[in-house]
Amino acid sequence: MLEHDFNDENIETYYQKMLVFALLPIILAFAALIIWFFIGCIKNQIASITIQKTISTVVVLFFLVHPTITKIMFSAFSCFDVEDESRLVGQISSIMTLQ
Repeated sequence: MLEHDFNDENIETYYQKMLVFALLPIILAFAALIIWFFIGCIKNQIASITIQKTISTVVVLFFLVHPTITKIMFSAFSCFDVEDESRLVGQISSIMTLQ
C-alpha cells in the first residue's frame, strides 16, 4: 500500500512539473509586464516604456526558455520497453498504449 501511495505522489509531481513548464511563458510575460510597469511609474513614462520594453523583454525571455520547454514537453511522450511493455521515460509506472 505504501508503494502505491508513493507512485501516486510521483505521478502528481510529474504532472505538476509539466503544468508549470506549460504555463512558464505566461508567467514570464506577466512578470515582465509588472516589472516594466513599476519602472515606468518610477520614471513617470508609463505608456512609452512599458509597451516597448515589455515586448522586448518577453521576446528575449521566450527565446531563452523555448528550448527547455520544448525538450521537457517532448520528453513527456518518450517511451522505452520494459518486459514487452512500453513505458514513459519520465513516469515508469505509466504504461504507454497506442490506439
